[in-house]
Amino acid sequence: MLQVTSSAASTLAGARAQQGLPDHFGVRIFAGATATPDMKSAFQFGFVEQPDTNDLVAEAEGTRVFVAPEVAPALESSVLDTGEAGRLILTPQNR
Repeated sequence: MLQVTSSAASTLAGARAQQGLPDHFGVRIFAGATATPDMKSAFQFGFVEQPDTNDLVAEAEGTRVFVAPEVAPALESSVLDTGEAGRLILTPQNR
């Protein structure tokens, strides 16, 4: 299951607050088409009130993250963290 660091949870909570969304909103990670010619999928993020039916739910420090089923296998051993300048990054965990 996707792990969410406290730093990422704080970054997401701050972004949610800046948008004026209530605390119970979570961020959903799903597949979206990129603008590349081969139309490879990329991860996209968006705040939503509730997870979709088959979403997996991760939580850290009160921030919920909903993972869409089509991207869950790719993220099952990943960590959502923050990098330089507070940007969110997804990295695979070492097994």
